[in-house]
Amino acid sequence: HQSLFKINKYNKNIDLAPLFYARIHDGFDYLKKMGCKYIHTYYKVLDKNCIKYFHNKGIKINTFTVNKKIDILKMKRIAVDGIISDNLETVLNTVKNININD
Repeated sequence: HQSLFKINKYNKNIDLAPLFYARIHDGFDYLKKMGCKYIHTYYKVLDKNCIKYFHNKGIKINTFTVNKKIDILKMKRIAVDGIISDNLETVLNTVKNININD
């Protein structure tokens, strides 16, 4: 993540998003120092509480690499902001007819 700190130092107008494979707890100060508005987090470590924590701090969450329908549905239910996938068609077909309030 050191590169992101350097980028933020030189240009604060670039939206930055570090990748996390592990769950981050109370990581807001770290992200704020880096100038991040987004994080990209591995889908298997996310839950609704994590999403709520970062959304309350103004940080958006994109998750990766979500390829199975059941996992795509879970990510939509817990309100991630974006899904990164190897299977775009599966994502589009899965999310086009769902109601996340169900």
